[in-house]
Order: sequence, then C-alpha cells, then structure tokens
Amino acid sequence: MIEVPKEKKLNIGTFYLTGEVNIWWDTVEDKWKETELTWSKFLEELRAQFYPSTIQRREEKEFMELTITVI
Repeated sequence: MIEVPKEKKLNIGTFYLTGEVNIWWDTVEDKWKETELTWSKFLEELRAQFYPSTIQRREEKEFMELTITVI
C-alpha cells in the first residue's frame, strides 16, 4: 500500500476511474473546478451517486441479520 499525501488523493484517485464512474466524473468535474473539492467531499458525492443511502441501510440491515452456522 502506498501512502498518498492528502493534497494529491483527488488527482490520483480520479486518474484511475474507469467505466461508468469515469463517465460520471467527466460530466461533473467542471462543476467541481469552481469550488475547493476535497477527497472527503469527492467520496461523499461518489457514494451518493453510486451507493445511495437506501441501499446502504438495506445492506447494513442484511449484515446485522446474518447468522453464522458452525458445523
């Protein structure tokens, strides 16, 4: 694992985007150039777009309801 300086995370992270996420980033990147986009804000926007809170809650609920069977 490589440690990336905080100020470089956004540039490096967005460089490696592929597929649908890259298409999304290409459409919103200009909007964010007008503001100070941080890595945290980027992740928040990315999760909102591709991992909505309704799905997060459903996944969390399913996880909490998991049972482990030992044979």
